[in-house]
Amino acid sequence: MVEATRTGQVVSSLDISGITNQAIEGVTIDNLGNIYLVAEDSGTPNSRLFVLTTPVPEPETWAMMAAGLALLGWRARRRRDA
Repeated sequence: MVEATRTGQVVSSLDISGITNQAIEGVTIDNLGNIYLVAEDSGTPNSRLFVLTTPVPEPETWAMMAAGLALLGWRARRRRDA
């Protein structure tokens, strides 16, 4: 299965070869990139919902983390020099 944007550009791919005894009934990809698979066990009426996500930090998150670490380093150095 391949995830693509609305313009047809391939964003990522998903290997579902490990789901062997289940029939996939539906696939949904939301705006955040979360992939929802609804699968049914073969021979039983039970359905399962698989939610496949890979959280990727936003650039702002990385910037805030770097700023926080820099502030901690500055405080530690200032405390050591005093």
